[in-house]
Amino acid sequence: MRYIMIFVGKWYLGFQSTSKDVTYKIYSLAVELFFLWMTQQTLISIIIFRDCPERATELICYYIQYTNSNICSFLSKRDKMKLIYNYIIDYELTHLDPVTAHIYLEYAKLNRKVVKFFLLLTAVAGTIWYVLVVKDTFAANCIGACTLQKGLNFQIWYPFDLYNKCYGITLVVDIMFYISAVSVHIFNKISPVSFMIFILGQIKILQEMIRNLQDIDNKDILKAIIACIKKHQEVIRYFLKAYLCKYSKIM
Repeated sequence: MRYIMIFVGKWYLGFQSTSKDVTYKIYSLAVELFFLWMTQQTLISIIIFRDCPERATELICYYIQYTNSNICSFLSKRDKMKLIYNYIIDYELTHLDPVTAHIYLEYAKLNRKVVKFFLLLTAVAGTIWYVLVVKDTFAANCIGACTLQKGLNFQIWYPFDLYNKCYGITLVVDIMFYISAVSVHIFNKISPVSFMIFILGQIKILQEMIRNLQDIDNKDILKAIIACIKKHQEVIRYFLKAYLCKYSKIM
């Protein structure tokens, strides 16, 4: 979620201390590694439950979706994308002036509202889905020829027969799998939307700079035009090229 928060303004991060930043990075890495591991566990489960078509089909759908999420997360960590993220982190401190500050803050507020809306929507919809699926496992003993593990959302294979011997551990892993899947899903879905809103804000700033050219003296007009050209190059170099680099390979 750190990169999403960058788009809505650095002040919204809340990780000004080194200890908090390190703690968050460890947490973020743990979520991603756990999600990657459970995705591969889903692949193993497809092989284990190959004699159960209903279960295997469900797991194949999960595996395709979660593999796509892992790929998206991997692409967001490439060096080209990191340059963009680092630029956005420092944008507020290095690029704001009285003319453009109000435009930037306006789009930052819009971005914040969009992020909150998607977070709330995903959290509510995901929780309802999780509860309903778990409820169905108690209502039915099996789906087709497949025995259901009661109280679990993800009907996957666990080593060492954890379901029968250590149900508590299995339940915790199931909940953690859901939380990690939702976290990665939110990042991958919100980041392109938030990215586009940030780009729109930069284009709006460029439009304002061009609009102000008519109020500039002739002796300063050349400098103002050069500033507009540099701003246009900045938008192309730091945003559009990186955006296409990441998301054109996904969408």
